[in-house]
Amino acid sequence: MTLEQLVARQAGVLALRQAVSSGMSAATVHRRVRTGLWERLYPAVYLVGGHRLTDEARVRAAWLWAGEQAAVSGAAAAYWHGLLDRAPAEVE
Repeated sequence: MTLEQLVARQAGVLALRQAVSSGMSAATVHRRVRTGLWERLYPAVYLVGGHRLTDEARVRAAWLWAGEQAAVSGAAAAYWHGLLDRAPAEVE
């Protein structure tokens, strides 16, 4: 999967480790954040320029920050599974 495909699949959210494993240097990621092309959402988790911070992006960002072994819970999990129309303000 290309970096562009991954970003599209993840609602515009990307973890630093994903960018680096796709061939982008950490320095390039940090430069994009510094210049405003990307927005830092959590440590080492970014919203790529041109994408909106949707509820899906917020939930994905929290999960990526917590780690791939983590699980989203509570109202955020209910949103993710289509039981709520909106994600809560705080993702657990």
